[in-house]
Amino acid sequence: MMKIILSAKEKALIIFLVILQVVLTVSCLSYEGDNGYDGGSAIEDEFKAGEYKYREVCFITGEPVVFEGTLTIKKTVKSDYISATYNYNLANIERDATLVRVLVYNTKLEEKDFGQAIENTYFTKKPTEVIKINGNIYQLTDYTFTRSKVKDKQPAIDFYAGETYGKKIYKVGTGGDGGRITVELTGKNYGYDQAWGNAWVNTTNILIQTENGTDSTADAWGGTAVVNVSSNKTREHKYIKNDPFQISFEGGYIETEKDYSILEYTAKLPLFDSKGISTDKMTEYHKVMEMEASPSQKRLVVPDLTHLRGHWAENEIKILHSLEIFEGSGSSFDPNRYMTRAELATAFVKAAKTVPVDPSLAPKRATTASRRTTVVETSPYIDVEVEDKYYKSIKEALDRKIMFGTGSGYFEPNKRITMAEVVAVMIRALGLESLAPNPTAVTTFKDNDEIPSYFRSYVSAAQRIGLIHGDEKGYFKPNSSITYERAAMLIYNFIEYMGKDIREDYRERVLDY
Repeated sequence: MMKIILSAKEKALIIFLVILQVVLTVSCLSYEGDNGYDGGSAIEDEFKAGEYKYREVCFITGEPVVFEGTLTIKKTVKSDYISATYNYNLANIERDATLVRVLVYNTKLEEKDFGQAIENTYFTKKPTEVIKINGNIYQLTDYTFTRSKVKDKQPAIDFYAGETYGKKIYKVGTGGDGGRITVELTGKNYGYDQAWGNAWVNTTNILIQTENGTDSTADAWGGTAVVNVSSNKTREHKYIKNDPFQISFEGGYIETEKDYSILEYTAKLPLFDSKGISTDKMTEYHKVMEMEASPSQKRLVVPDLTHLRGHWAENEIKILHSLEIFEGSGSSFDPNRYMTRAELATAFVKAAKTVPVDPSLAPKRATTASRRTTVVETSPYIDVEVEDKYYKSIKEALDRKIMFGTGSGYFEPNKRITMAEVVAVMIRALGLESLAPNPTAVTTFKDNDEIPSYFRSYVSAAQRIGLIHGDEKGYFKPNSSITYERAAMLIYNFIEYMGKDIREDYRERVLDY
């Protein structure tokens, strides 16, 4: 086996360039926390980093008041925690209302085994908030807040779930005893981050309780509200056919990135009489509001696949070439050729991209070693040389635990890949093996018993999430070698699942939309 020797300076430069490429490629994705923790929704400003168009519903007056404006977030990394400052400047012109809030958090990061991480968030400075509505002033005097989140890092996607609790106490008026209002917020959220899109869904249950002050003429009242927020970023691909025909290519794909957020609230608040006194009757409110950023578009490369016109997998093959997941111009592409294990590794590490990092937390500059040292690159497999064409992809697939060797130190790069093996690679990238029944994984395919026991849980999970389907007779054919046309369909289905199908599961379980 050949060994490649790199200096520490060269290795550091390569690492930096890889990090930089990831940041530049996917820096437009959003991250959990960019919506704040007060039940609002946000869309990142396309021209100002760290600034968001923000919307929040306030129930402090006994009826919903929608505030809109800007949320500015500044983050810094210090050792094992993240410090973040959130500045809110919001208004509602119709109600002559403003909301100004400054919150400073620390998030403690604890890396656990098996790729999991625990985050705990708390205040490091006294929060400030002033709300003005129709000449009335509500000033925050106390804010108790906790947040905890678990993140499960998988090869191509990070899943997370968390809870928040907050208790705000407001003083009514600027002097004397105008009473106080307590707002209790209990939230839970779920989401994922990955290169083809992300989703963040949050449900906040709100309890409002007022108390009379000696200077107040209003009575005490209480109410409840539920606020659901879904924020998503997606990458969609659409084929555009050229209008003129005297052109060297008939059309091509455009990748469109969309950023949108949906806020839905339901509230039960008292009905007030003409003097502003609450009655025993309750009024129900419900509204759904959307925000969407201007979509961004970019053209993809145009492959030469004219010989595939009318082929049943033409569109899937075309888009994978356009995304450069399949290599080459396409002119010599043979859909009936069998795919090898090395070829699948090369295509799939591009389809199952690494999870993007938060641009605001990315390294600012590279550092290099002061002394020249050498690093020896050694292949993990007996039958794969470091200088081989597919080595980097095979090594990456192993490092990310997406694809492994066949045993005894061999990878067998030129061996044909089977249907069951491809499905196992896809499910490992998603980390969804646990969706299969335990202890006995089964499928509804007629040839279920032909699925090797090692692969059955992967196939069962893939069928459950709709990633694979049987043929017209209900057979899966797990041990059959797959051709490039069949591989194109499977990889395309994987990308569609990452970009669309999984998002619908998160959104539809939370929003009545």
